[in-house]
Amino acid sequence: MRPPYTCVYREIWDDEDFWLLSEIGRLVYFYVLTAPIGNGLGCFKAGYAAMIEESRIEDKRFKKGFDEGLKQGLFEHDDIHRVLLIPKYFERNPPANPNGITAMSKEYIKIPDCELKSKCYHIVRYWVQTKGEGFKERFVELFKEPLSKPPGTYSPSPSPSPSPSVSSKEDIENPPKPLKKKKNIPLDEEWKPTDNHRQLADKHGINLEWQVDQFRDHALANNRKQADWDRSFNNWLRKSLEFTNGKNTSSPTIPDIKYDTSEI
Repeated sequence: MRPPYTCVYREIWDDEDFWLLSEIGRLVYFYVLTAPIGNGLGCFKAGYAAMIEESRIEDKRFKKGFDEGLKQGLFEHDDIHRVLLIPKYFERNPPANPNGITAMSKEYIKIPDCELKSKCYHIVRYWVQTKGEGFKERFVELFKEPLSKPPGTYSPSPSPSPSPSVSSKEDIENPPKPLKKKKNIPLDEEWKPTDNHRQLADKHGINLEWQVDQFRDHALANNRKQADWDRSFNNWLRKSLEFTNGKNTSSPTIPDIKYDTSEI
């Protein structure tokens, strides 16, 4: 049975990948998070046309918002297998007890084998390793690794006839360590744009110094925290182009980042 509700963290409004979305981008992302076709795993069958029909959002507007979400990495979509994955969904909506793992396994088997299902498998697997024996035993019993694996997980010497691997309890307790995420930190007041930023600004005729001042003031005034401020400024510059319709301009171009949720 699918859960009747989902958790949406208040901190979403401090997430750079979210607040750089347009209004329709945010609406589509909220649809993806709360879609009736979703499940507790955050990985489910989702045909593109079916999502448009169910969301009741006009085709072109849905495509614009959906493409923004994909670009920001808020979710991934497999057009061939019609599978959608929200990478951060499971860790924010984890099962309260081993019975939750059992319920999720019933949704898991409905997902066709593909790279996104494999990513989902590893997300759940890493979470389970930090839990008690009941969670681990239930996971090993009910979750089987798909044939398709995410990049970097293939054996250097694959067998001629590959078969799905089955995790043992030892595998769950001693999996390969995931990469550590960078910590979100405030913007250093001495931060300066890189040569790449200058090249991007020169290419599109952006007034770089003006954008740097606006970016710094916005970050410091709102106490923003990011893991990679250089990448954040890249996104800021690209966003400034959207608000000038891609036209070269040397005049100030301030990205109009709004927080209007009236459409949601």
